[in-house]
Amino acid sequence: MFAMALSAQANTVQTDLSVCGGPWSEPCSETGVCMPGTIEYSTIGRCVPCGGDEELCCGMQDDSACSSASPGSSCKIGKDPLVSSSSEIYGLAMICTATEDTAGISDQSGETSEPRRVEKDSGRMQWRDSPAPDQDAAQHWPFELDTLFGMSMFFLEVQRSGRLPESTRPPWRGDSFNSGGNWFGGVDGGYFDAGDHCIFQLPHAYTIARVAWAAHAFWGGLATSYFDGASNYDWAYDAVRWGADFLAANVEEDRTLLHVGDIDADHAYIGRSELYPEMDRNVRWCEFAQCSDVTGEVASALAHAAVVFKEDAEKRDHYWSKAQLAYAQTGVGADTFGNSNDAYDKLAVFYASSGVVSHVLFGAASMYTACVALECGNEAAYLEDVMRLGNMEEPDGQQKWFWPIPSWDHAWFDAAALMLSHGVTGPDVYGQPAFLKYLGELVSTWVDAKEPVQASPRGQRWVSAWGSNRFALNGAAMLLLWSNLPDDLRSGGASQQAARCAAVKQIHYVAGDNDMGAAYIVGFGDDPPGRNHHRNSACLPEEQNPDPVIGCSKVFVDVVDPLGACPAETEDEGAGVCYVDANRRNPLQAHGALIGGPKTPSDAGDSSRRPYSDQGWNDWRTDFIGNEQATDYNALYTLALAAAMELPSEFWSEGCGSGIDALPTQSGRGAGDRIAETYSDSDVWTFADFEAYGWTRSKE
Repeated sequence: MFAMALSAQANTVQTDLSVCGGPWSEPCSETGVCMPGTIEYSTIGRCVPCGGDEELCCGMQDDSACSSASPGSSCKIGKDPLVSSSSEIYGLAMICTATEDTAGISDQSGETSEPRRVEKDSGRMQWRDSPAPDQDAAQHWPFELDTLFGMSMFFLEVQRSGRLPESTRPPWRGDSFNSGGNWFGGVDGGYFDAGDHCIFQLPHAYTIARVAWAAHAFWGGLATSYFDGASNYDWAYDAVRWGADFLAANVEEDRTLLHVGDIDADHAYIGRSELYPEMDRNVRWCEFAQCSDVTGEVASALAHAAVVFKEDAEKRDHYWSKAQLAYAQTGVGADTFGNSNDAYDKLAVFYASSGVVSHVLFGAASMYTACVALECGNEAAYLEDVMRLGNMEEPDGQQKWFWPIPSWDHAWFDAAALMLSHGVTGPDVYGQPAFLKYLGELVSTWVDAKEPVQASPRGQRWVSAWGSNRFALNGAAMLLLWSNLPDDLRSGGASQQAARCAAVKQIHYVAGDNDMGAAYIVGFGDDPPGRNHHRNSACLPEEQNPDPVIGCSKVFVDVVDPLGACPAETEDEGAGVCYVDANRRNPLQAHGALIGGPKTPSDAGDSSRRPYSDQGWNDWRTDFIGNEQATDYNALYTLALAAAMELPSEFWSEGCGSGIDALPTQSGRGAGDRIAETYSDSDVWTFADFEAYGWTRSKE
């Protein structure tokens, strides 16, 4: 019932029952929940009558007998009520009952929290109070792991595409694309990739799979840690649902969605997704075995989502059936694999897929994991696939194990860690089990900072200029997963404590223990990145213009003297000499986003805006290499945070010595201690202020 609780706390309660007759009525009770006899449609978080004009099917999965259902009965998958002509099976619906425990998410005093607000010129969020984590180790945390995890889930809400439910927390995010027309041919939902308006399905599915993995593998720590008035497990659960619903809706019998958006047009448009010009949008699909990398990750995401929703029979079965369908479309039956680059050549400019086998392998490992958890009875078949794929060369003859850099493009080590958690060591290679051998070598490489990994003076594990923090946290996740294995499954020369220290150091680094003394997490701590490359948060509503040539392009240009005066008469749009707006911080912050980081292993950074440099890091909006964010940046980062929250107290008490991986200690903190608030401003905007500019969060 989590979706209902989220929806209830976000809606405005109406007590005038005369307004509750329409199909999109708000909750009509003083407790803020749906009235008996209506249902909450989980996709949009609104109360909708069962049956009637909108023909939302309750108890049926076809159109033959749509009728009302009595309060308390459970609803099956039904028609999308927002598209009355649609016969597509879309999402889940539930009968609402006016029980006291669904009145919303409250703080520890039992009083319902005040609505969150966003400040006009800062994007400062007012988080609800939460209790301290119910863990002995938490008092030794050198930083707030629970806050970082909760903010990471908030960032995914910032990235939501399509028709947004009332439970969406960022008040400045409204409906996009489909809210203004059927531009995607019915494709709706999912997460935007980065600072633009595309959905690249390979990193998209990769992200959902890792967040879902974190949710079920470390549910204990997440369920006992809190952020913004709810447990972190609840926030992860909701993030997985939003992504998995989108993936499942776009896996068909003979094809799977590949990409949403016109890549060239998206990058030419500097503005908000809510105001994207109405136009025909590119939607690309993959036929059978055409995009094995994508379908492998889609199958993985849905398989892990099925485990997360194990207790929800409808969701579980829906995700699992679509996972099986996507997995079959990898071509694994005949080992005939296709690369998504060949299906859509423009992808190679942004997310060039270097191989497919690792993603199919991770798909097999994920299907095995879900099959074991769900007791599907077909574990042996998936295990056979895992063992066959575990050391298979790519179709072009290359072997990807030898590049120890886990990322959206390399799922080898993800698969190894996942299978080792089941005690499966993999096929024999060079006289050793592959999963044991290669994951151990990765751990040794990252702990000791051996080529191609370098250690910066402050301890960041650096491998690439483009999103260096992302790679550092990807490695951290693998170290923590490895450190949790039994002694006989850990090899590679590093001690368990050393691996954990090196991993947690990466989290501590992005949380503020770096050369600039500020976090690389938007909205966390003092003076975090404020000019990150993110269109949706960089543009104020009043600056918007449906003409993409104008938009808010002035904030995305280079300037000659960024810290000096900029008289109005010197502005020259053609030459890009000096723009006042180019210097300002993003007015609406994408809280929780992990920022790319230093472009060299030097830690050099300055939170003031400086001209572009290939060295270090600067808070510069046009620097899409070091100062952008992406959902895949937050993927294994999220998994690393979840794993760190379950580290035993002995790890923190034993300490990490005095080297570059040393960690500070802190005293225990109270329930209300939060350091996620940023830039103050006296003008506060509520959602009503945004509505004045014609914004909406759901289809009325």
